[in-house]
Amino acid sequence: MSIINHRVLLEDHPSYLKWFGTGAVTLIYAKKLSVSSNSEDRNLNSDIDPETSVEECDLTGQPLYVDLGDNSNNAIETLTHQSHDRIWPKDELRHYPLPVREARKTLNKILREGNVGASQPYYVLCAGDDSSKTVLLGANISDFMGCSVQLLKPLPACKVESSLEDMVLAHLRNCFTDNSQIKYLVKMSYNVYGGNIDNTTDQKASKILTDGNISVDITAQKNIFRPRKNGVVDVKMNVSVVVGHPLLKLSFIWPQLLKLQRIFSILSDSNFGNNEGKVYEKMSLCDVPLDTDDILQSITNLVSIKEFCPIRKKDVVDVNNLRHLNILDRLWDILSCCENVSELNYSFSFLFSELLEIRSNICLVDVSDNIGILIKRILEGHRVMPKNSVKQSLEFLFELGARKLKLDFQTIISQFPGFDKTHMDSIWKSISTTPPLRSTTFNKTIVKMQEQLAYLCQLYVASELFYLVKDQVNMSEDGYKPFCKSIEQEYIFDKSKITDFKEIISTPLHAVHFNLDINYASFIDSMLPSQWTLTMESGRETTIYHLSPQPIYPPEIISHVPPPDIDGPFFYVTKMNRSYTKLC
Repeated sequence: MSIINHRVLLEDHPSYLKWFGTGAVTLIYAKKLSVSSNSEDRNLNSDIDPETSVEECDLTGQPLYVDLGDNSNNAIETLTHQSHDRIWPKDELRHYPLPVREARKTLNKILREGNVGASQPYYVLCAGDDSSKTVLLGANISDFMGCSVQLLKPLPACKVESSLEDMVLAHLRNCFTDNSQIKYLVKMSYNVYGGNIDNTTDQKASKILTDGNISVDITAQKNIFRPRKNGVVDVKMNVSVVVGHPLLKLSFIWPQLLKLQRIFSILSDSNFGNNEGKVYEKMSLCDVPLDTDDILQSITNLVSIKEFCPIRKKDVVDVNNLRHLNILDRLWDILSCCENVSELNYSFSFLFSELLEIRSNICLVDVSDNIGILIKRILEGHRVMPKNSVKQSLEFLFELGARKLKLDFQTIISQFPGFDKTHMDSIWKSISTTPPLRSTTFNKTIVKMQEQLAYLCQLYVASELFYLVKDQVNMSEDGYKPFCKSIEQEYIFDKSKITDFKEIISTPLHAVHFNLDINYASFIDSMLPSQWTLTMESGRETTIYHLSPQPIYPPEIISHVPPPDIDGPFFYVTKMNRSYTKLC
């Protein structure tokens, strides 16, 4: 296996440099070549000569201006390997460092070539084999900036606050200025629940270990470590869920949404209307169907119930028993277990026949959909046997499921502080088909179904977000209010957040972000930050300290670092120096 120096232009900083900057960057690292690697990275340039000798004065000591952005949670594209409790992108595991001396020569050569048209910075990964433990050297040709990054000794968590002044003094030694002229920016993150789930795809949704994530990002214009003790700070809370994950509180509802999507897919197929459903009669509706006899017996038992009227609303919502179920809810539970479309059509005919033959005390109120109105008419004495087609049976089943889930979600969301269901009811009415039967065209019905299914997905996401915070974060009702308001604005009051069920399948990660008063963030008092960054700027000099409980560099870059011999929690410490020097 041979090693060459490799240069690649990236659209954004690699994950291990996002703590110090964002944007396009040219990264230079060592690449190990084997026989099977000829096809890898074929679009990358390998034009760096590792043997180039530059005798002129060193040009890499002038640190580079890098904007310390907020994108520390940007997406990791390909998950492959976990080290130090962190999952690394596959391509970053192939980033091998160069010896510091060789890295310096390589960067000097680039600077001497003087490609002033290049606007992005150049970074060279280093092996930390010098006295300063340098892991990166960088420069930007266009604006004459440079930087260096070193690994410092790990710091016990109990000593961080007492070390803040030492960080300031180290910065001042490079600046020739006093403390009053330092511009401070502190950013810290707390991982309250779950792991990194950014950019989770449909293939990974059910396989990753965590169902969601709750984090708190804090920004301050002062040098602090304990935000709740130090006055005014900006606090943002981030809550995300992986839709369909089996560990979620309402995971039992997800299969019902999938059933609705299956029904919609059949009805919306362009060939379905042309063939009147004949081709689709044997198409599967349920992965674990009930026997036909069991379905028919369940229908008989249901319509024979002596009393089936609404009861008083429960004060406490139990996810295992959300609300009192009426005949329409139970019909969805039964008929959605039909094996295929033909059996569904027969089961509806059997239902109508049973309702006509059996005198029932079942009462229905507040029904507005076609199937509900049809059943109510039969119960009220309309003694005409409905004639239902395959298409109508599928439409009826969709109505039953959509209605049930809408009421389930409304029961959950009614727990939001100050929630008024009027707006949700108004949206639902605007996307529902209008009785009486056959008053709308089939194409219009399909559009309404698609809108209903998409909106149900939004209500599902809103409900899962709510329960994740409710179960994992201990906050007062006043603390919950901004969270619930954010959910309402994004997922309940805006019906266009999700426009198609396929969106939630292809992009199952959904999140809400909101500002939180620091007084309501007492739950972080006993926690240590998962990331802490201090930026100090004085004129042309900037020093950045980054603290993390895990190494922020892939294993190949820090292979020379021995495990810390520290009792108790500690932080890995990385320091960046950057400066601006105008060349005359």
